[in-house]
Amino acid sequence: GCDYGTSTVMSWGLYAQLPDLRRTGTPIYVKVREYYYDAAKKKVQKTDAEFVEEFKRWLGETIPWAVYVDPSAASWKVALMRAGYRVLNANNDVINGIRHVATMLSTGSFYMDRSCVNTEKEYASYCWDPAAQRLGQDKVLKEHDHTCDTDRYVLYTSSLGGLTGVY
Repeated sequence: GCDYGTSTVMSWGLYAQLPDLRRTGTPIYVKVREYYYDAAKKKVQKTDAEFVEEFKRWLGETIPWAVYVDPSAASWKVALMRAGYRVLNANNDVINGIRHVATMLSTGSFYMDRSCVNTEKEYASYCWDPAAQRLGQDKVLKEHDHTCDTDRYVLYTSSLGGLTGVY
């Protein structure tokens, strides 16, 4: 999964889907590893081509079944496809996706490896917009949400059958 950003944060997650040994109808997902590059902090932006090379190094010998990407990340999707990856548009239904991930976390259907320190930090600081809540609206503040979006793209989209559109 990927949350695309060249001037902000580029976030990737590698996930393993385990069999449903509990017979709940929901497989267990484990975020095995993460990638987190904050261009604003590093004060160096990378191009899509540079990120593709970094993506290959990060994956090593692992060949992903597919890469779920935010539908609006057009140039990144093209770069990944040209590198030979199967790219799928992630479902970007924010509220339902958040509800789905929250349910998976609370039911023990989603875990993350201890090495995913940025994911842990972002989940701890993920917050809702108080002004929107006063109006009775659910709206997430677009801060510290990159790894959470990456997880949402993979977990929610795969729960819907995974194929919301092959790009």
